[in-house]
This record gives sequence, structure tokens and C-alpha cells, in this order.
Amino acid sequence: MVYGIYLRLPGKIIATQTGAATNTSEFVANLFKHMHALKHAPIRCQRNPQTFVFKDLATTPYVFVRHDAPRAALQSTYDSPFKILKRKERNFVVQWGDKEVNITLDGLTF
Repeated sequence: MVYGIYLRLPGKIIATQTGAATNTSEFVANLFKHMHALKHAPIRCQRNPQTFVFKDLATTPYVFVRHDAPRAALQSTYDSPFKILKRKERNFVVQWGDKEVNITLDGLTF
């Protein structure tokens, strides 16, 4: 099959069904019955997406923090390395200048 060329089928493939509904009301009734018999696909729960975490992040003393604000020309995506003071399950406490700041795990890299 080539893109842009119409598909031509022989007449034997498109045979009319015997006993097919010939009037519109029967066709609509059959269509309605078949559409109600269709089942939807089950939905997938996406509440807890798995975040990839480097194994070295558990032992590294410094991390980079992602800069999510609009950036100026030639500005780095990550801010300079910050010392980790405390590690928790989903966030870290880092020393940002002379302050202690909580940073989530999604915004870190080492």
C-alpha cells in the first residue's frame, strides 16, 4: 500500500449480508443495541508515579537544585551545589546560604 493511493477492494469482500436491516429504524435499533453492549477499557490508577532516584543520592554530601523559574539567557538549569543537612524519605534539608531549606526529591540531582 502506498500513501496517497485509494484502497480498492474486490466486490466479493464487500458482500451484502443476507437478512440485513433495510429500513433506517431497524438499523438504528441494532446500532443502539450494539453500542450499549460495548465495554470501556479499565482505567489505570496514576496516583503514585514512581520517581527514578539514583542510589548515590543516599550518600552524597552535596546536591544541585533544579531552577524551575524562567531563566535568563545562558543561565544554568541547576543552581550551585548545596550541602545536605538532613535526609528524609521524599525531601532533603539543604543549606542555602545561611538558611536551612526543605527541597523535594523531584528537584534534586547530584
